Amino acid sequence: MAITELKPYLSNIADKLKSLLGITDKINAQDFAVKIDEVYKQGKKSQYDEFWDSYQHNGKRTDYESAFCGSGWNPENFKPKYPIVVGNGGNNARNLFYLFDDVNKTVSQVLDYRTIKDKIDLTQAVKTERTFYGAFMNYIEVDLSNSTSLVECFDCGWRGCRTTDLTLTVSEKCTSFTGAFSWTTTLQNLIFTEGSVIAVNIAFAQSPNLTHESLMSIINALKDYSGTTSTYTLTLHANAKARLSDAEKAIITQKGWTLA
Repeated sequence: MAITELKPYLSNIADKLKSLLGITDKINAQDFAVKIDEVYKQGKKSQYDEFWDSYQHNGKRTDYESAFCGSGWNPENFKPKYPIVVGNGGNNARNLFYLFDDVNKTVSQVLDYRTIKDKIDLTQAVKTERTFYGAFMNYIEVDLSNSTSLVECFDCGWRGCRTTDLTLTVSEKCTSFTGAFSWTTTLQNLIFTEGSVIAVNIAFAQSPNLTHESLMSIINALKDYSGTTSTYTLTLHANAKARLSDAEKAIITQKGWTLA
């Protein structure tokens, strides 16, 4: 191709690149490769913005029921543009991370929740049934102080979610922990934050590896029903129960609870 024929061809390419990049500066042929990379990156950003603007209602979404549910979500594609702030209406946080990244992985391969916790605010969430059910996450730190139900919230199901560490805030507003910690066989470090209150039956029957510190955290969070007719039960795995001294077990009964 003659130079005279090549010049308009290159000029057309330069004009197209400028149009795609939204610039008016001259682009020389030797810069085409760099500018093509810029177009690619800009296209990816536009696609990202388009998806998350729609999915998160431009940051105004507050009901996230089942929003990141299933094996299709993983650490690679979970990149929300806006903070996930769950409101106190609708079904809000039910099934939020239900079976998130549900594939067989070792503990070291699952999502470290600490890397995303600043993007997620569940403090106003009222309905948190199965929020983290079977989610392949670890080091979960979450404030569920307004939740009225933690039914199957951290249940690891038949696959096991590989969670070893959990820091949790709860209050008397929670009226059910049914299945909240079912099959959490890998759970070791469970800390209820200061001020947390467990006011109804709670069970860790499939959690043999709870540390002594974790067990005392649970005991300290139990509401004191001494002097009342209320009767509630704390259920522990036999291996975990064996880590408690008779004096520590007595704290449970002195609070009006039954240890099972």
